[in-house]
Amino acid sequence: MPGTSQATPLVVRWMIALAVVIIAWYLLMAFAYARAPSFLDHFEPSIALGALRVLAGEQAFHDPQNAAQYASIYGPNAYLVPAVWVAMWPEVIAGSKLAGAFAGVTFCVLFTVACVRRHGPAVAVMQLALTVAGGLLFGHASYWNRPEPLQLIGIALALLSLTCRGPYGPAVALGLAITMLVNLKIHSPLYVFPVIAVLVHQRHWRVLTLGAVVAIVGFSTPFLASELFSLPNYVGMLFAASQHPRSFELLGLNILYLVFFTLPLVADAVLGRRSSSDEAAGTFGLTLGGVGVLVCVIGSKSGAGPHHLLPLLPLVAWGLGRPIRAFVDAGALRPRYAVVATMWIVVLLWFGARVQLRVWTSIEQDQGRRVIADLQAIRATYAQSSIQMGPAGGDQRSLYWYRPALRSRNPVDFLDVTTWMDTHLSGHPMPTATLNALEQGQVDVWLIPKGGVPFTLTSYYPPHGPLFTPEFRRSFELGYRWGRSSDYFDVYLPR
Repeated sequence: MPGTSQATPLVVRWMIALAVVIIAWYLLMAFAYARAPSFLDHFEPSIALGALRVLAGEQAFHDPQNAAQYASIYGPNAYLVPAVWVAMWPEVIAGSKLAGAFAGVTFCVLFTVACVRRHGPAVAVMQLALTVAGGLLFGHASYWNRPEPLQLIGIALALLSLTCRGPYGPAVALGLAITMLVNLKIHSPLYVFPVIAVLVHQRHWRVLTLGAVVAIVGFSTPFLASELFSLPNYVGMLFAASQHPRSFELLGLNILYLVFFTLPLVADAVLGRRSSSDEAAGTFGLTLGGVGVLVCVIGSKSGAGPHHLLPLLPLVAWGLGRPIRAFVDAGALRPRYAVVATMWIVVLLWFGARVQLRVWTSIEQDQGRRVIADLQAIRATYAQSSIQMGPAGGDQRSLYWYRPALRSRNPVDFLDVTTWMDTHLSGHPMPTATLNALEQGQVDVWLIPKGGVPFTLTSYYPPHGPLFTPEFRRSFELGYRWGRSSDYFDVYLPR
C-alpha cells in the first residue's frame, strides 16, 4: 500500500500479546496492592473511615462548627462503594482497597464491551492496554480506593452509551455515567462532554434528555433518601475548597501530561487520512482537548495534580480506535505516524514500568502487619473506650494512615487531619467546640506515633506551614497526659 508502513500479521499478533500482558500486569498490581496491609497515600485512610462512618450511620458531611472535623469534598459515591466492600471484608484497610481493585476490573469489562462493539476484540484489547498503561504512570492511582477508579467506570458507561441500541439503553448508560461521576467529584461530568458532543452532533436529543433525567435523579437520591448526606454541608465544603490557591507549577505539569497523552490523537489528526465520515471523531477530539485544558486548570489547585487527567485516558484510547483498527485489519500505518506511535508507546511503557517498580518495592517493604497487630492489642486493652489517633511531625506521618484499623467507637473519626488540611488551606480556623472537646477529655484515648510531639504535623500543601496553632496544642495538653507507650504509639489518657 503506497504511503503506508506495512506490518506483518505476526507483528500484529505480538502487539495483541503485549496488550494482554499489560492488562494482566495492571490487574496483578491492583490486587497486590489490595493485599498489602497499609496505604501508600495520605487520603486513602479518609476514604476507609468515610466508609466506616456510613456503615455506622454517622453523618458523612459535618457542620463546619461541629467539634468533630472529618469530611472531605468527595461526593457520596466515594464512600458508598467502599462501604460495600468494608462491610463484606474482615479487615477495614484491605476491604476499602478491594473497592479500588474491583473498580478496575469493572472498568476493564465495561470499556472492553464498548470497544468490542465499535471495533472488534483485537482493537478493544489494544485500546484497553493503552488505557491501563497510561494509568500505571500515576503510581497506584488507577487502583487505589480514592475516586479515580470509580471515575473510570463512569467514563466506560458513557462510552457504552455510544454503542447501545434501542430507545432507552443509551440514555440509561449516559445517565448512570453522569450519576456515578457527579457523586464522586462535583466537576467529574466534564469528562463525558466529548461523548455528549458526539450525541449532539448526531442529534440524539432523546438520549440526552432522558440521560439528564436519570442523572438528576441519581445525583439527588443520596441526599434525599438518607440522613447520612447533608446537601447544605456538602455545598459549603465545596465552596470552601473553591478558595484554594492555584499552583502554576502544577498547571505546567498537568499541561505536560495532557500534551503527552493526547500526542497520538494530534498526530493522527495531522498525519492520518480523513474523510467526511470522520466529522463525529473530529467533534469528539476537539471537545476532548477543551475538556483536557479545563481539567488541567481544575487540577492545578494546591493538593491536586496530574492524576486528575487519569479519567481522560479511556477517551484518548477510544479516539485512537480508527488508527488501531487500520493497523489490525491491514497491518498498515502511515510511516511518520508509525514512528510517532512507536516512540510514544515505548516512553509510556518505560516510565510506567519504573513507576510500578517503586510501588511494588513500597508494598514489599511494608511493616503494616506489625503496626496493625499493635493497634489491635491497644484496642483490646481499651475495649470499652473511644480511641482516636493524632499525627506527629517528622518521618512518622505514615503511622497515622493506619487509623482505620482501630475501628473506633462513635465517632468513627473525631479529627481527620488529612481532610483538615483542605479546610485549613481554605483559611478556616479550628472550631471552638473542637478545642473545648480536647480540654474536657471527651475522647477516652488518643494515640500519637511513638516519640513524636502531638499535632506538630505541617501541611503537605504549599506553603507547608503548621496545621495546628499553639492554642490547639495547648488545649490537647490541658485535656490529656502521656500514659504509656506501645511498640509504635504513645498512649494519651484524660487528665
